Amino acid sequence: MRNHFCFQIFFIQFYLILFGVSGICEIEQQSILIRLKNELQFNSLLSSKLVSWEPNAADCCTWIGVNCSIGGQVISLDLSNETISGGIDDSSSLFRLESLETLNLAGNNFNSTPIPSGFGSLTSLRNLNLSNSWFSGQIPGELSHLTKLQVLDLSSFFSFRSLKLESPNLGMLIKNLTQLKVLYLDSVNISAQKSDWCQALSSSLLDLEALSLSTCQLSGPLDDSLGNLQSLSIPGSICNATYLKVLDLSNNNLTGRIPQCLIESGGGSIGVLNLGGNSLSGRIEGIFPSICGLNTLDLHGNRLEGEIPGSLVNCNMLEVLNLGNNNMIDTFPCFLRNNTSLRVLVLRNNKFHGSVRCRDQERNNWSKIQILDIAHNEFNGTVPTDCFWQWDSMMVNDDGEESSKKHLSFKVLTLNEFYYQDTVTVMIKGLELELLKILTLFTSVDISSNHFSGEIPTTIGRLTALYMLNVSHNDFTGSIPSSIGNLSQLESLDMSSNKLNGVIPSVLTTLSFLSFLNLSNNQLSGRIPPGSQFQTFEEGSFEGNKGLCGFPLNRRCTSQGVIVSKNAPNFEDSNGYDWQFIFTGVGFGAGAAIVIGPLVLSKQGRNFWDKYTNKIVEIICLILGIHYAAYGLFNQDEHDEKETQDIDESSDEDEFLSEVDQSKGRYCVFCTKLDFSRKQAIHDTKCTCFDQTPTLSTSVSTSSTEVESPFTKL
Repeated sequence: MRNHFCFQIFFIQFYLILFGVSGICEIEQQSILIRLKNELQFNSLLSSKLVSWEPNAADCCTWIGVNCSIGGQVISLDLSNETISGGIDDSSSLFRLESLETLNLAGNNFNSTPIPSGFGSLTSLRNLNLSNSWFSGQIPGELSHLTKLQVLDLSSFFSFRSLKLESPNLGMLIKNLTQLKVLYLDSVNISAQKSDWCQALSSSLLDLEALSLSTCQLSGPLDDSLGNLQSLSIPGSICNATYLKVLDLSNNNLTGRIPQCLIESGGGSIGVLNLGGNSLSGRIEGIFPSICGLNTLDLHGNRLEGEIPGSLVNCNMLEVLNLGNNNMIDTFPCFLRNNTSLRVLVLRNNKFHGSVRCRDQERNNWSKIQILDIAHNEFNGTVPTDCFWQWDSMMVNDDGEESSKKHLSFKVLTLNEFYYQDTVTVMIKGLELELLKILTLFTSVDISSNHFSGEIPTTIGRLTALYMLNVSHNDFTGSIPSSIGNLSQLESLDMSSNKLNGVIPSVLTTLSFLSFLNLSNNQLSGRIPPGSQFQTFEEGSFEGNKGLCGFPLNRRCTSQGVIVSKNAPNFEDSNGYDWQFIFTGVGFGAGAAIVIGPLVLSKQGRNFWDKYTNKIVEIICLILGIHYAAYGLFNQDEHDEKETQDIDESSDEDEFLSEVDQSKGRYCVFCTKLDFSRKQAIHDTKCTCFDQTPTLSTSVSTSSTEVESPFTKL
């Protein structure tokens, strides 16, 4: 029993050593971590690590983000993405964790403060990650004291507020970091280095496996040693780094040619070669080796010319090929269709030409392709069906001899080996075939701005993982395939500037994720299908199709045809009645009748109208400094006139004047005008007519013409 117990103890110790299981945290180490937590500023609502650190916990080695050695020393600290915004300076408790081997502070926000020089005291560090933490300013030279470093990541997604290497420069920083295997300095400003960075790296970092200097403001041609086309093993150059697996120099200002050694010598070991976003020119020289481990080749956004090297076929592990935005002249690279690993093919904005159809014997083995972008080239002809999917070969007995319903399983699509749909059973000439339908990996297809013609293949609807489809600016004819309605993940669809005709399939309204649609400048006709998603698209998505009608176009549909309407919204029913127009008219009519009716049909209403309109005009005239004569003085309706004529005609002038408001001023035809309703006189007080108020006629007996004119009483 005792021997068995001893064996268990030995086994436990062996297990701890073998798998690196943390020991029990030392009290001093725990107190340092608690002080560090109190020093740091972070959002407790978003934190998942620091917020869980409790002073009363028995073992700090069990805290999230903390790993310890067998002796209880903290050797690994991961505080990435903890919303830390302050608390790191040279006096921080962090620098008292002298046994740290791995430190990750990535994804925090240190508000553009400099990197503390205290990091240089953590001489046991092997892995230091300060990426995307918003440090800025000069990188401290004390980092060169970390001679055990194997991974150093100071990269950032953003070039502004970036770090810089001036004094010390890159050569001085890495001079003692001879054990470095991974160096990421993306967006660090090292523009002052010119071409010295290449010599510094190749002479100091002999075991370097991954180097990323993207967006570092490097300029000029690549180092002469890299551009030497006569040797495959050049002392003092990156090409001599036989272990290099990743080289990313993208988005700089590099000029000149691509060093041939990167193709011929580096091609055997480099897995990722990214020189995109520079100003490199010339042809892609050299021959890719027969044993090529290249996984990603990204040369986009340069000024490269010539053809795609045929030796690229040797790189049968190639997954990403991006040659977009260059000046390359070539035909479609049919030789790459035998590459079973290719996932991304980008040839956009070059001068590729001809058909994309390859010879029949060249089988399409792009079984993992996800992104196909050949836009803005000069391709022509029809789009082959097998450009997107293919059937595995099978034999079917046309005579139906195998009528015993034998199940033959085969792939309808060979573009995705991960996601399976339900098995579908169909009958072909009495033979029952079990179809194993497999979804495609295609997520993006862009063949826009070419000269493709013919109809869009209906098989496009089988690319059920597709989220972006752009076939615009071609010469496609025929109708929009209704099979596009099967693309349930589709977010962007652009078929503009073609010659498509027919109606818009109503099944497109079921694409619930569709956020961008452009069907403009075609020959489509009929009603735009109504649907919750289609109601969000603007007129520009459908303009340039003379036969289309309905919302959101400014044309409404009827059963007799298309009628131009000033009202863009379309609310017609199946019989062609525009109910919105009808309801609007009825509403305005009813409202007008309710308001105007009482004023027109009753004398009390008319008097009410006269009273308040007079007050409004009086206020306006007072503001303008104008006197006016009230409506009641000059205007009488027919009933009042009849009553007036029945009054004693012997009324004298004084009796009439008593009815006139003398405060209104003097009136005459030269200084008085009628208002716009021709019911009221408005007098200009600055106008002088007579020295005295004109004498009114003593004779009240006037002609009918004089009675109708208000000035007969002046």
